[in-house]
Amino acid sequence: MKRIISICALLCATILTSCNSNENTINYKDFGLNTPVQSIKVTIYEAGSKFGEVIQGNLINDGHYTVNFNDEGYPIKLTNYDDDGDITEVTKYDHDKDNHLVKTTSYDEVGGMTYEFKNNYDGDIITSSTTTTYWSGIPEMRTTKYTHDGDVLIEERTYEDGELLSVYKYIDYKRKGANWDSSWVAYDAEGEEQAKGFNKLNDAGKIAEWKHGEMHYKVKWNDDNLPIRTKNAASFLNGVAFYYSEGADYTFEYEFDDKGNWIKQTIFVGEDREPAYIAIRKIRY
Repeated sequence: MKRIISICALLCATILTSCNSNENTINYKDFGLNTPVQSIKVTIYEAGSKFGEVIQGNLINDGHYTVNFNDEGYPIKLTNYDDDGDITEVTKYDHDKDNHLVKTTSYDEVGGMTYEFKNNYDGDIITSSTTTTYWSGIPEMRTTKYTHDGDVLIEERTYEDGELLSVYKYIDYKRKGANWDSSWVAYDAEGEEQAKGFNKLNDAGKIAEWKHGEMHYKVKWNDDNLPIRTKNAASFLNGVAFYYSEGADYTFEYEFDDKGNWIKQTIFVGEDREPAYIAIRKIRY
């Protein structure tokens, strides 16, 4: 969990939300906030125990970040820092007039573009997305095209240089408010089945359970839609998004300010709840 922050995290969060609900953006709520703010700054420390109490240790090597929001509570820039306070990555978010997330761009510590993700829409429905990764300045582009039946995603096809790479077919839908649970089957370009899986969301659209072949994780959320327990799931951005990590079993506890937003998050690991990390969040309203 040392690499807590990454542009890939927010892309995964956006894709999961977009594909399984009618929410095609990210906003302050996805950062565990219950009201729009100007910015947040998160600093992360190692944690330990002494005389039965959790104690704060040294800064971790990286994973510290700030997020700036617009007046409506949508993120416009995320900046990563190392333990010396030096910038390691900057990510910018562009929204259209309807606040759909249309582009995410990531830059390295010297300002070179490393990653770009674009969504194309028909109304509120994502019709395609393009991901460009820059390896030593050389772009590698993949395009995914989405097929919907009404507002339900039924298929996605991913291409590289015009060649089909993979096909996901979505089946067995169950509506939960504005969100969808779904199962799916993945195929390669020749039509051979590669894996099966499913997504299960809670009523707020948060990922509660995910399976891809042998990979399987769960996340438990509280009534404020903050993560409180994971099973085989590590976290980016302190609970904004999750990814499969075998044996990554974490428990989250919080302290709040007078507006009900968390300002301290303690992360424990394993069944024995060994203190692992403490995140301190400063909020500018």
